[in-house]
Amino acid sequence: MKIKQIGGVLFCFILCLFLSGCATTKNYQTNTSSTSSGTPSPTIPGSQKPYQVYGEWYQPMADASGFSEEGLASWYGEQFHGKKTSSGDIYDMHGLTAAHKTLPFGTTIQVTNMLNGKTICVVVNDRGPFLKGRILDLSYGAARQLEFVGQGVVPVKIITLSTEPESSPPGGIAPIQNTTDFTKGVYSFQVGAFSSKEKAEKLREQLAQTHADVYISPKETSNDTLYRVRVGRCTDLAQIVQQELALKKDGFVQIYLVTE
Repeated sequence: MKIKQIGGVLFCFILCLFLSGCATTKNYQTNTSSTSSGTPSPTIPGSQKPYQVYGEWYQPMADASGFSEEGLASWYGEQFHGKKTSSGDIYDMHGLTAAHKTLPFGTTIQVTNMLNGKTICVVVNDRGPFLKGRILDLSYGAARQLEFVGQGVVPVKIITLSTEPESSPPGGIAPIQNTTDFTKGVYSFQVGAFSSKEKAEKLREQLAQTHADVYISPKETSNDTLYRVRVGRCTDLAQIVQQELALKKDGFVQIYLVTE
């Protein structure tokens, strides 16, 4: 949806003061929608595992307990209502949900509008925003309760809620869910997939001349067998970045990260 204009000289002044005093995130564009960008970024499939947006790699957290952050929040609404989020949930613009770059899906966070003190609880089920300074993209329903729909962007503080059942917020919102530790997975880049085993072997042999851990992962389909050529067995984000650069240097640009 289109940018919401921040009205009033006083608000702009307060916002500038806030930005000068807070550490903010890097230069990104939003994953879903942003009130300062009308263009959504690409869908991020399976983004509990490491993922890449606009050349930047992100590693979702394994444990969100005790996490807190301050920065700018925006909101997204009707343009994405009824569409899938990065977690696979259907986006409900009237619900209380949020997009965050690295918090595990299912994490419940408390969000405070630092301009008016309003506080709500939302569940993270999407990835983003990827615009400079933004730490959170809230649903329209959440932005409405925090009273910043008209402003579009406000400074917020977010904290993850305790995993203890007695401290769950009113209304039955689930606390932080236990998630797989995606920082300890084994990841490879898929370079090609063929119905012909011979073609897959030819590509494997070519890659093996300059890369380690090149292998074929067969997958049975309803009609045939698909032979997927994969490279690398990366166990951390640094290895993922290094392997990607090496493949692209050799001319393999149509690649994507997979989990073994």
